[in-house]
Amino acid sequence: MYTFIKSLHIELTDKCNAACPMCVRTNPLTGKEQPWLLKREIFLEDFMDIVRPNDLVNIQKINFCGNYGEPLAAKDLIPIIQYVWKHNPDIFIEMASNGHPRNEDWWWDLCEVVIGKPFKIVFGIDGINQKQHELYRRNTKFDKILANATTFINNGGHAEWQYLIFKHNES
Repeated sequence: MYTFIKSLHIELTDKCNAACPMCVRTNPLTGKEQPWLLKREIFLEDFMDIVRPNDLVNIQKINFCGNYGEPLAAKDLIPIIQYVWKHNPDIFIEMASNGHPRNEDWWWDLCEVVIGKPFKIVFGIDGINQKQHELYRRNTKFDKILANATTFINNGGHAEWQYLIFKHNES
């Protein structure tokens, strides 16, 4: 990789548990997944082929974002994070998630890997209750997301709450 590249945005998968109506993954006419989605993911071995140890030397930030898929849907997310920090422990890793996938045990496992390291997760939570939240973040459960976020935060995780403003959740 070129030494002038300092930041990477990586889509680990195009899989997602949600069906947000304005997401590029969702057909606006049917509300169903777009037919062009491949439902693939990058596994650790793939990641190691794409991003080699020497490539990580000059990288300052990696964003595992969910533009096309939910990063937590990638089975090897934690091993990929470990691989990155093995080769450059100073890389800041940021991740955007709807916070619904996985259970609290998995969130504990994530905490064991990321606490005390340069890591932040941005939770997309678009309401203050299930009724508001599910109008946009469809197929997700507000209480489960809060339980996952609470587990992460209470164990020392750095998190932000991203709240998209819509007419239905303004007040």
